[in-house]
Amino acid sequence: MCQKLVEHMFRLNVSDPPSTAVTHTSTWKPTEGEGSSITLTCDITDGRPQNDIKSVTWKKGDNTLTTSGRYQLSDNKLTISSLDHTVDDGHYSCAAENEAGRGDFSATFHLQINCNLDDGHYSCAAKNDAGMGHFSSTFHLLVNYPPRTEVTHASSWNPTEGEAITLICHVNDGRPKNDIKKVTWKKDDKTLPTSSRYQLSDKVLTIRSLDHTVDDGHYSCAAENEAGMGDFSGNFHLQINYPPRTEVTHATSWNPTEGEAITLICHVNDSRPRNDIKKVTWKKGENTLTTSGHYQLSDNKLTISSLDHTVDDGHYSCAAENEAGRGDFSAKFHLLVNYKPTVSVVTPDPVVEGQSVTITCRSQGARPPVKSVTWKKGQEVISVTTDSKYTGGTVQKPSLTFGPVLKTDAGEYMCQLDNDVGHGTASVTLEVWYKPYGQATVATEDVTVAVGGQVSLTCRAPSESGHPTASWFTWSKDNSNFSSNTTDSLRLTPTKVTESGKYKCKAGNFIGESDHSDWTTVTVQAPARVEFPRNVNIQQNPAFDDTDFNMTCTVSGSGDLMVQWSKDGMSVDTGDFTVTTVPVTGQYMYGQTKAKASTLMWQVTKRARFFTCSNITHFDGNYTCAVSTQRAGNTTNDESKAFVVNVQYEAHWSTGPRIATAAPNDTSKEIVCSVCANPQPTFLWTFKNESLRKGIQVVGNKIILDHVTRDDFGVYQCMANNIVNGEDRMAVFQVNLDERETQAYDKPSTTLKPMLRDEHIHKRLTYRHVAFPATASWGFLQHHPRR
Repeated sequence: MCQKLVEHMFRLNVSDPPSTAVTHTSTWKPTEGEGSSITLTCDITDGRPQNDIKSVTWKKGDNTLTTSGRYQLSDNKLTISSLDHTVDDGHYSCAAENEAGRGDFSATFHLQINCNLDDGHYSCAAKNDAGMGHFSSTFHLLVNYPPRTEVTHASSWNPTEGEAITLICHVNDGRPKNDIKKVTWKKDDKTLPTSSRYQLSDKVLTIRSLDHTVDDGHYSCAAENEAGMGDFSGNFHLQINYPPRTEVTHATSWNPTEGEAITLICHVNDSRPRNDIKKVTWKKGENTLTTSGHYQLSDNKLTISSLDHTVDDGHYSCAAENEAGRGDFSAKFHLLVNYKPTVSVVTPDPVVEGQSVTITCRSQGARPPVKSVTWKKGQEVISVTTDSKYTGGTVQKPSLTFGPVLKTDAGEYMCQLDNDVGHGTASVTLEVWYKPYGQATVATEDVTVAVGGQVSLTCRAPSESGHPTASWFTWSKDNSNFSSNTTDSLRLTPTKVTESGKYKCKAGNFIGESDHSDWTTVTVQAPARVEFPRNVNIQQNPAFDDTDFNMTCTVSGSGDLMVQWSKDGMSVDTGDFTVTTVPVTGQYMYGQTKAKASTLMWQVTKRARFFTCSNITHFDGNYTCAVSTQRAGNTTNDESKAFVVNVQYEAHWSTGPRIATAAPNDTSKEIVCSVCANPQPTFLWTFKNESLRKGIQVVGNKIILDHVTRDDFGVYQCMANNIVNGEDRMAVFQVNLDERETQAYDKPSTTLKPMLRDEHIHKRLTYRHVAFPATASWGFLQHHPRR
């Protein structure tokens, strides 16, 4: 929309009182003396209105003069007749008055009347009765008097602030004339001392860094000679040029509103010279403004179009420039642009259902101030009354507070602030947190899993899963908390059967949790396993006559355990063994506390009567047990380490004769004790229950006779000793050495006579020769030692 900017222009005329100066008529000469007259004129140099002078006032010193026989006042003139230096010497000033008032008194005019009337040539003559004599030669009388002075300036005129000026005290008269002892300066009747500001040297006064507020004024000087100090000169009126002083005003109507325009005027209040403005400069803050689309600068005016408070609010100042330079910037003009409210709302943290919440609404600025507040949820206006759950929404408290919050309170809220310019709005979304409602479910049915296998249970949140959506899931096992996961799946890799149980879950967020799901049963099954012997073979050394010897294998696993015994890879002979299996308890692999013990016991008594060196090792071998079971639909097996059985037994006669023959003088004869035993026995030999004679060599289970004599024939005892299953065992065997005969006899008859023996000692069998050489055979009556 285009707007027409109407500018009302007016001319401002400011009245000033007149400025004055005192001058004298051209006929006046300082050398004229007493008795003459003088006319002083009050020259009016400035003032507005300039030609409307109502009155002129004269002063001598501080005394106001009026018309009298001595003084004649007419218009702007003062005439003094019959001058008398004792009365009329002094400082004269004038002031003129117009409708703006009376101006300041002018610089003083110093009137000095020549009083040296006695100077001249004197002569004398004497008179007597004879008559008058001739005049004498003349005597020239010169009367000394103090100097007369006036002030002039040595530097160029029209001084400007910041510059310097030099004033000269000019001596016009005095006697002696060239004998000036001292010069004294005054400003406005105050004596000036030498200082950093005033430099006094001889007859010269130099003022540095001129400042019109300090240095404007009336300067005079007085000189001193041997006749004394003369009167102070007439005042020298010093006026310093300075840059303009300005202020900012506005030409258009006030209370501007955004989008409108405003014109500011830079008004010059003061300057010297006054009406010589060359340039005007504008600033906003510290930034100089130039003509642009937004700013228009013309003469002493600044026009701002399409006001925007964010851009145009601020402090404006101007400075004007004349021939003395640019003046200081004016006092700052504070521009404030009216605008509709700027609204901000603070997004509240998500609120938990049941708590209270405050939605903060603030005015970021409004000119003029906010006068009303309105809240909406969606398109519906919220009614804030004493009987509603809402409070706030006023100019004093624009924020909206309500509670307890329901999940249905979630949504968009708008705050509207109004002032006389218009209204501003801002919206925010309220987020309400609440727990899941309803019962969770487990997607997995009852399941059986093997130890080391995997099973995954999935927990499903109820349809109303809460906000935020359920983010973790709590699992319970047999009514005890089991785990919490941030995902909905519980992955089990059971290592123990004790992980079997009933599982249930509930879904939750940090607000709360849903109801528990129903139970889901997980059954963990262990594989068939041999618990003992597990890692190493078991060495077993039973005594052959130990009727209680057995081997026990412990097995574990889920389901029905089947146990099978083997010997050297073949099933054991049930005729030689009996097998019993019983349940046992303890701490077993995979967390099991129940197992089975299978015992293999030998039936050694069935073979005892058939004991021979060839069949006594029948039970030796590697015995193992194997177990199998059905687990999670699959068959599992395990086999034990071996029971390594090595049956121990005392010595028994093995093979070979128990009677040997030799002829006297045989050079070498061996007698062997041929037995079997486990462990290997040691042997001790005696002859006829006595120690062997010298010369018989014992080598293990045999003796060697190096030269047979008749004394060597007889019964030799072989004692075999070993340790059977920790018990010492000894067996005694006898071998007869008979003499070999060449003569034939009848068939011999034999008689067996038992030999007395200690425990663990075999009975000895003897016979008596009836024929020679004899032939005989030995039999062995099986005998087990007493236990």
